[in-house]
Amino acid sequence: MKLLRLTWRPAGYVRLCYGRQPDASALPYDAQKRWLFSDFWGTADGWSAALGDLGHEASDHVIGIPALSDAWYNQLGKSPSSMGSFALDLVRHERPDVLVLEGVERFTLAWVKSLRSALAPSALLVGVSGFEVDIDGPIVGLDAFFTCRPDLAKELNVRGMNACHLPHAFDPRIIAAMGTESGARQPFGFIGSILPGARMHDARRNVIERLAKRFDFPIYSPAERSAGRAAARYVVRAGAMAVGRMVNNARIRLPDHALTTRLKTASQWREVPKFEYISGLAHRMQPPVFGLEMYRVLRSFGTTVNVQPGLSNQHATNVRLFEATGVGTCLLTDRSVDIGDYFSDDEVVTFGTIDEAVERATFLIENPKAAFEIGARGQRRTLAAHTYKERMARVIDHLTSVQNSNPRSHATL
Repeated sequence: MKLLRLTWRPAGYVRLCYGRQPDASALPYDAQKRWLFSDFWGTADGWSAALGDLGHEASDHVIGIPALSDAWYNQLGKSPSSMGSFALDLVRHERPDVLVLEGVERFTLAWVKSLRSALAPSALLVGVSGFEVDIDGPIVGLDAFFTCRPDLAKELNVRGMNACHLPHAFDPRIIAAMGTESGARQPFGFIGSILPGARMHDARRNVIERLAKRFDFPIYSPAERSAGRAAARYVVRAGAMAVGRMVNNARIRLPDHALTTRLKTASQWREVPKFEYISGLAHRMQPPVFGLEMYRVLRSFGTTVNVQPGLSNQHATNVRLFEATGVGTCLLTDRSVDIGDYFSDDEVVTFGTIDEAVERATFLIENPKAAFEIGARGQRRTLAAHTYKERMARVIDHLTSVQNSNPRSHATL
């Protein structure tokens, strides 16, 4: 099987990476891609590395970064083109048996159709997302769909899609890439988003605020530390929602671009997501951390707390489950209905209420040896059962089943 996966990176993270190493934009395509993946942001090249270990030909590619796409065209002796054309040209050049669209909700339906047309008739087109998806949007016509949300997989299967629950994973290569640990561990800390008014983070905010009243610990988050910036971001989102709805109502057809997808998403909001200034947490806020820096900070905590986002519907869907345990940090997490499918009671610590979260955090902070031992057991479990190699075996099984039921597919998986 030859698999090609298209992925994204947030614009802010891209600016950060290339700002820290400006000469990276001059690197040849393969070298530049390896450099970008070496920071292990998100899934990095975890799919292709694991599939390679399983004997399959696979490659991961990031779209939406001009320096990277320009390098690809340069190595072929061609003139650079637009983001959408880069994806199409890449697919036409590689001719994969399976094309995977990571973050498929960011693609427009027209873009997905054009990518389908660039594939061989027998090839499979696959989407991946853990967010809400437009049933009439880009997932229309996909051959298979993977999601970290079991409830979404069930809903899509009822609708006739070949959806598969695919939990997040940890990449063991991160441990060596982090280097040796230096300095004393911080007893407790949090890394993640806390967006008040965004619903999906309301429960998380409540837990963090309550813990912050009891303990002094660092919070690494993109949450606003200034009321002015929060207000400005709110205005920008309100404008996006208004423009998106105007475009929809006027039935205006916009060019195929990532901005078009964002406007469509904004047009479907029931209300403008707020970026409020969280005054009670502001003095604890640290700048957000990403990639290897995030893993190193996470490793420096004796214990970290995790609360599933609102979209999870009480399921254990957050990638932090495997990031924290993967680096050996004790994980204090909310008691999801299926947390036992991933970890036993002595591998992570769970809570059902905010009072219980405070009680268990108190114990772990006051008993660092116990937290260390729980973190070590959690790490052993993650390295044994929650790596990309294990997840990719599940991907292959599902795609093989889809292929066998697909009359137009002749590719060998």
